[in-house]
Amino acid sequence: MVEASITSKYFRPNPTNAVSPMQEEETQAEATFYSSNGWWQVEVKNLNPKTIPPSPSVPYTQNSMRIADGVREFIIFAGNTNGGTTAASVYPIAFPTTGDSRRLLAWLSFCPNPPLPVINSKKMHRFLYVPGGSIALEMLNHPQNEGDFSARYLQPGGLFLSELNVTNNGMSVDMTMDKGGDWKPEVKPYSAPWDRGFLCFRFEVLETTNCNGIAFPLRTVIKHTYPTWNPKMSDDLYVAGVLELVVKRISFAASDLANRKSAPSLLIAYDYRPPDLPKNQSVTYHVTDDVWQAVSDPNIQAVARRLRKNANP
Repeated sequence: MVEASITSKYFRPNPTNAVSPMQEEETQAEATFYSSNGWWQVEVKNLNPKTIPPSPSVPYTQNSMRIADGVREFIIFAGNTNGGTTAASVYPIAFPTTGDSRRLLAWLSFCPNPPLPVINSKKMHRFLYVPGGSIALEMLNHPQNEGDFSARYLQPGGLFLSELNVTNNGMSVDMTMDKGGDWKPEVKPYSAPWDRGFLCFRFEVLETTNCNGIAFPLRTVIKHTYPTWNPKMSDDLYVAGVLELVVKRISFAASDLANRKSAPSLLIAYDYRPPDLPKNQSVTYHVTDDVWQAVSDPNIQAVARRLRKNANP
């Protein structure tokens, strides 16, 4: 179990100074990461969002957990007393969805041998920052959502990432709303010189310690980079976001794993794991005590078949 703090700073281009972007937001958060025998859970509690100019915001906690054939996620807002059932989304992926980079930062930092969304030995799907639902999967798996990557691992041990660099291949993969009010991917090439590609994502370990003969991260950072105004070269980029994680406590005690915060006793699941579901649809059911079935579960498969049949009578 690892407890850490995360500071996130976001910037926008400065039209009068390309090398000095304007800060527009800073947030503080607490992250807790649990891991055991291929299973993991990451929870990030947003503490004090600060926007420029200031705007009211409700603290919230995001929770992602590895389950059979995917990842389940939910959000709990502070002070929510309406008595409604918490909704959980389930995806056929092996990492937290990337609409919020803080859970991704904790996962990249502490997940042993993290299963990256690789396409081959040189390319991987890029981490896109979009809301959840089926549109997130559609964009993640889009054939144009790819980039060259390089990964290095901490030594001794080679268990944790030390560095991950991902490029944009010259294509923007975003989302737009169609005439029917549904979200769909919007793909278009970047203008020159970025149509030849550019570095868009960098994860790096800045400080380590030694735990039982294995190098373990103590301070890590993610940087997101985007094209500047009036560029002349493909490396004319500005840093749009910097997220820094600092470890506060590391524990290998079984009691800390056993005492982890549990999910609400009842969750309503929106399950996107079954293949070939109709667009914007999921298998919906209730889950008790955060106990999840594999996608091969007969009840899940029965609902998925019904959805497919109704969409294609």
